[in-house]
Amino acid sequence: IENYVRAGGKVQVDSGGMEGTSATARITYKTPPNFDQSLTFIEGLAMAAQESKEGKPGNLVFVAPSKPGDLEGSQALMDQYADRLSNLMHLGVQVVVPVETEGDVPSVENQVSRILEVLPYQNLVIGVQGAGNTLAKKNKTTQIAQELKAVGDAFPALSRVHVFGLGDTTMLDELVLRTEIATDKKFTFSNDTNARGSRAVQTRMQQ
Repeated sequence: IENYVRAGGKVQVDSGGMEGTSATARITYKTPPNFDQSLTFIEGLAMAAQESKEGKPGNLVFVAPSKPGDLEGSQALMDQYADRLSNLMHLGVQVVVPVETEGDVPSVENQVSRILEVLPYQNLVIGVQGAGNTLAKKNKTTQIAQELKAVGDAFPALSRVHVFGLGDTTMLDELVLRTEIATDKKFTFSNDTNARGSRAVQTRMQQ
């Protein structure tokens, strides 16, 4: 993978927190994700990209450590790894920070405000969980679009959103449409299906 990165290849590295999530269920790991190992891995790739003529740290995407369904736990992890994540972002790596849209949680705008207390704007990507492929769920899609509108209004410098857990682009297209109707701001969207277009996708590393 390192040689591929040196040649300018695109890689997404999932720290492990979001692996296996879906629109309706969270998972419990038998073996906890090894966030330190995942960070060491992406740091090595970022340095390899920076040191080569062809490589670009901006071709790297890292999904930050998180605990889906546990906002306080995710925030504690963000605080714990803030320095390392910030260093990656300053190198040019795109860092996806998941936010919660299910349950009794603060608004996405408030969660992003909390994220920006410890991480820079530069190369920050907001990660949201998809509503599911069937879109029983247009209400959910509308809610996410409205939440993103508020984020765009409050933080104009943020323009990138990643949608987790999609098997196709239906929900993504719907979200883009509804967001663009709701606001003049044009977000750049990606999803897990797009990410598989990267030649190499490193998933969770276990202890």
